[in-house]
Amino acid sequence: MKDQNRKRRNSVDELTSAAAVGDLDQVKYLLSVGVDVNGRNSYGRTAIQVMAHNIPELATVLLHAGANPNVQDISTQDTGGLSTYRTICHDVAASGYLDTLHVLLKYGTDTNMVDRWGNTPAHSAAKAGHFKIVQYLACGMAMTAVNTLGSTPLDYLADLDDVACQQWIDKQRSHPKDLRTLSVIKVRQLLESQGLREIRYSRFRRSLKKLILLQDEDQMKVVTEG
Repeated sequence: MKDQNRKRRNSVDELTSAAAVGDLDQVKYLLSVGVDVNGRNSYGRTAIQVMAHNIPELATVLLHAGANPNVQDISTQDTGGLSTYRTICHDVAASGYLDTLHVLLKYGTDTNMVDRWGNTPAHSAAKAGHFKIVQYLACGMAMTAVNTLGSTPLDYLADLDDVACQQWIDKQRSHPKDLRTLSVIKVRQLLESQGLREIRYSRFRRSLKKLILLQDEDQMKVVTEG
């Protein structure tokens, strides 16, 4: 039994190492021979948590294989004894890879999850100065979320010396979303929560009486009308 557990752990370590360096072929091979995509390596992390951020296809392969995009970092081995509870969405938002972030959200990443300090992925992006990432995340989450310091993503983004960014911040603060306006992402999450993950378009039309797609310079929205 110990030998089996050791062999399983070594295989997971190989998978996470391949994901970390962006070795797509090796990742595909290891998954094809049955390595657990959600297995934790010697540091307590899964492949999706440590994957290279600059390869959207890598995220697609892992997620298609069943990787959980919402798994939180509970490791304490290299974090000074404190688990950060960050998700891959926090990390990709902070590094600024929009294409990879798009893949994560397509597969159901929860953009409202918070780390140990109450930061959402939008906080992480704003702290790193990634205006476009924050804009994108705003389609599926409120910009009014506060962390343990009482700061919102907009507060951090306000430090950015960018006229367009400041105008957008002003617009967000003066026109907060109402409860009847949902993003495309939120509609998908709502349907999945009701067990409609594989819903067809015809059934989708019956599930919601009317869907109106609205697109402006800031975001794509879906408004439901009962």
